[in-house]
Amino acid sequence: ILINNVVIATSNDSPDLEHSSTNKISWKDWKKKTKDEFKKSNIDTKTLKYLDSIKFNPKIIELDRKQPEFKLTFDKYLKNIVTIKSKKKINSEFKKNRELLLKIERQFNVSSKVITALWGIETYFGSHVGKMDILRSLASLAYDGRRGVFFTKELKNALLILDKGHFDRNVFKGSWAGAFGQTQFMPSTFLNHA
Repeated sequence: ILINNVVIATSNDSPDLEHSSTNKISWKDWKKKTKDEFKKSNIDTKTLKYLDSIKFNPKIIELDRKQPEFKLTFDKYLKNIVTIKSKKKINSEFKKNRELLLKIERQFNVSSKVITALWGIETYFGSHVGKMDILRSLASLAYDGRRGVFFTKELKNALLILDKGHFDRNVFKGSWAGAFGQTQFMPSTFLNHA
């Protein structure tokens, strides 16, 4: 994106905050079309049936449009996230898990302090992992179309996770955007690195 002669980079999942849904087919027809497409990925028919009962969730779309990361300045966002309390908790969790974190750092060449900070930011060390139905969230976001390609891919990956038996359907919960677990990985990240 070029703004005032400055190039601003965006990621593949950066939001287009001006977008409204462009989907021209009904939710029911979209689910059928999506299931037909996913059959080509060798996802079991039993797993694909999970899509049948999913209802569109407009609340997910509303949350997608209000992400604080895209509405606040970096300074304001940082002040909201990095508080005296959060710094104490991050230091405490680092000390408590130091041996494991350093082992991970050596093995994967990722700073143990960065891992600890992200763990704190994402779920406050597992306190807030999310209670949203991951399939419903991802399907709603994919159908909405603003980042349809990205969320359709993540929906397919979430179905693959269930298909491979990594999680039981009833406990596959996470954030409104489909991220889950202590570090809030998206399904593609889980499949690629877990």
